[in-house]
Parts: sequence; C-alpha cells; structure tokens
Amino acid sequence: MQPPPATQAGVPFSGVTVQLKDAFGNKVATSSTVSLSLVGTGTLTGGTAQAVDGTGLAAFSNLSVNLVGSKRLVATSSLGVTPDTSVAFTVTPQAASKLSISDPAAGNDDCGCSVFAAACRACSGCVR
Repeated sequence: MQPPPATQAGVPFSGVTVQLKDAFGNKVATSSTVSLSLVGTGTLTGGTAQAVDGTGLAAFSNLSVNLVGSKRLVATSSLGVTPDTSVAFTVTPQAASKLSISDPAAGNDDCGCSVFAAACRACSGCVR
C-alpha cells in the first residue's frame, strides 16, 4: 500500500491498492473486503470496504483527507489479518480562497483600542 507522497486537502487521489498476502509473501485470492482508515488528524473519505479481486487486490480511488499535516493510512481486512500501515504522506493546503480577519488581542494602545484596531486608526481616533 503506497499513498502519494503529497496531496492537497480535499483533493481526491487514486492509485492506492492493498494486496492480501500469506506469511511467505504470496498473493492470496479469497472472498474478503479491505478498508482504509487514517492515522493523524482529519477525516479520510473514500476508504470504505472494497472487495478484493481474484488476485487478492483491493483498489481505492477517490480518496481525500480534509486536514493538512503528516498522515498514514491503515488497511484492515474482514479476514482479521494483521493491519498494515502505509509510509507517511503529506497533506498540504489548497490555494487561498478567502480572507479571515482575526484580532490577536495582544494588548491596547494609548486610546484603549486593541492592537488590531489601532492598526486601523483614522486620524481622529480608533476605528471600531
């Protein structure tokens, strides 16, 4: 199982496959399902149970993660075999799409306005 090395938050990615194998590394063809979950903050969409094919391979497409950071995928099987964890991959933010003003509340200036409001001061005093 190998996710892409990096993807953007909320952008679907494909190509993640999980192969059922025996203790010797041989492919196992069996009637089973495989599911994916996320290690790290955020929500993984598209990781619901997928049936394995005739070679024991489960393919996942249209996966996405909503929060940025370092993540790992965990694959589990309906057979109860030991779960597998992917290598880490990075979820990066999408391009900026909006502005958000916040008041850092770092203190007040000489007229009692917050530092943020003081930065917006008109000549006659603070803008509120």
